[in-house]
Amino acid sequence: MPKNEALNPADVWTLWTPRMSLGGVEYQDLETARALAPTWIEWIDVWTAHGAKHRAKAEELKAAGSSHLRILRAIESGAKGAAL
Repeated sequence: MPKNEALNPADVWTLWTPRMSLGGVEYQDLETARALAPTWIEWIDVWTAHGAKHRAKAEELKAAGSSHLRILRAIESGAKGAAL
């Protein structure tokens, strides 16, 4: 694809959503990012912000003395219904 040719967001999402889901990314996280990034170019900023929220929550729980398993469970439960 030539550099100046725009990516069709629907095609990109069709290709990458199953791959990311199989890689362990929560489907709800993908759908939230998709809603906030109308173009594929905007994806990285939205996804980076979402990752920062997950990291901040994990660090908060770690500082509170939570074990690794509890951190993962808290992040998972918080991410499923959370908006960015």
